[in-house]
Amino acid sequence: MRNGLRGLRAYQPAIVATQQWYVGPGQQPDIVGHGYDEAVEDKLFENINWPNDGYRLFEISHFIGERDWFDGILESNCLFVDRDLLEQVGGFDESFSMPGGGYANLELYERLGAHPGVKVVSILGEGSFHQVHGGTTTNDGSRDDRRKKTFGYGDHYRELRGRTLGGPGKHIHYVGSFTNQSAARTRPRRLTTMGFDPAGAADGGLPTEGALMPAELTTSMIEGFWHSLSWQKSTWLGEPVHQAPTDLQLYQELITSIRPDHVIVTHRPGSGTARFAASICELLGHGIVISVGRDAPAPANRLTHINGPAKRDEIVARVRELVGPDPRALVILGSGEPAGALKKEFAAYAPMVPVGSYVVFENTIVNGHPVWPGYGPGPLEAMRALLPVHGEFVQDTEIERFGLTFNAGGYLRRIS
Repeated sequence: MRNGLRGLRAYQPAIVATQQWYVGPGQQPDIVGHGYDEAVEDKLFENINWPNDGYRLFEISHFIGERDWFDGILESNCLFVDRDLLEQVGGFDESFSMPGGGYANLELYERLGAHPGVKVVSILGEGSFHQVHGGTTTNDGSRDDRRKKTFGYGDHYRELRGRTLGGPGKHIHYVGSFTNQSAARTRPRRLTTMGFDPAGAADGGLPTEGALMPAELTTSMIEGFWHSLSWQKSTWLGEPVHQAPTDLQLYQELITSIRPDHVIVTHRPGSGTARFAASICELLGHGIVISVGRDAPAPANRLTHINGPAKRDEIVARVRELVGPDPRALVILGSGEPAGALKKEFAAYAPMVPVGSYVVFENTIVNGHPVWPGYGPGPLEAMRALLPVHGEFVQDTEIERFGLTFNAGGYLRRIS
């Protein structure tokens, strides 16, 4: 209220508007189709102890559309205007009688802001927050249904006004401040990548060189994808494969370029990595996958399973017998064991890896790197302990070019 009145006084005659936010983890028209509803939203409100501190709403919300603090505004659900101006220009136009009101709200903002001499002002650090409620253009029906309704609104506006909605079309002035850190959030693309963007092509086309992947953006991608649990729903040829698809792409590239005689996969139940690797070997017509773990994967060509803990001596002996005296293997350590057991797995299977091939530590992101802080010492801790005493292996971080990976820093290439 203070900033709204301040904007009216500083720029009179003026209208003062706030940016709009959706409560929830993304754009409500999209996320309602993936289980977001009032029950989920109520839990978010509980998490921020609503309504003790209204500014914590920024922690559980996102800008509506592709907006940002300094972008234009086509609509505001919190609008300040002098009574004299409102009486002169008029209030809501009852001609916008479609379900949901059509463009009534947008047209009022456009009409007030476009009035001669009126300045348009936006408040920084404040917002209006849209709850899920089954709204006709945001939460109701399929995306195609909502799109049709929105287009219908636009057609109705053109019938009434004889033109397309364009907004006030004026320079925006600003009041307010980011007194609350949560409100300072912005689109990650704007916050973290602009300083790393390369120069574009001379003709305005695609950039001529790649941009660096900002670490903050990479961390956000990993955290977001992990906590979404979407990776638990991934399948390969109909079988579950609990891994980031970008890591599967890298496995395919490694198997294709190295052409190992054997791919040794120590795995946790249901991981699916071994069967995925076997399908790549089958396509290439080269290589055998040795799956080591307590649960056998689904049968597949070029796939052999050894049942038992990967670190046990008799299991290691059986693997050595299969790879022969001159092994040329690629090793993927994905058993999910604690750090001590993973060290033993590395000691057992790393000697089977020739120069140029890899040992991959899966799920180095657990134990707070950046996910699952309560996991305890795991893959990353094991790897960090091993590297100083195994100079024949180096981290190949250049291979992690996709940004999203569950094996951050875990691709170890043998160099000697």
